[in-house]
Amino acid sequence: NENMNHKKYTKIIFVLALLGIIIGWVLAMPEKIGLCRIDDIDCIHRYIYRYDTLVTILVVFLSPIFLFSIILYFLGEQKFHSWLRFSKYYLPVAAALIILSPTTDSSILGFDKEFMTWLLAGIYFITSLGIIVFKRARLGVPGAK
Repeated sequence: NENMNHKKYTKIIFVLALLGIIIGWVLAMPEKIGLCRIDDIDCIHRYIYRYDTLVTILVVFLSPIFLFSIILYFLGEQKFHSWLRFSKYYLPVAAALIILSPTTDSSILGFDKEFMTWLLAGIYFITSLGIIVFKRARLGVPGAK
């Protein structure tokens, strides 16, 4: 809804990212919240094996989204919309690439799920930061929008 201002969108993104990060950490440490007994190594390993990719995606991708939602809350609406436009196209493509990546890759380059997650999250972080800095710099120039 275009009538909802960017601060409300930013709050929603902040809360969703925080919830996703919490879910990721819960799945990463099932014994800490009672999903497994501390001494039940088989249960712990099943959770870690089953949800490893999901946990990595949730924590690694949602952490920068969480951080940028805080930053963008205090910046202008134009910067927020530029970042959101980038994110809504980048994140589904990145998720597809991660899902399609092999679980393990024994080649020299080693493009497995974990490597792809870290690589794409790094690109996302740097590009998001660039969008915010670039938009901020352009907005400071007379006549630029």
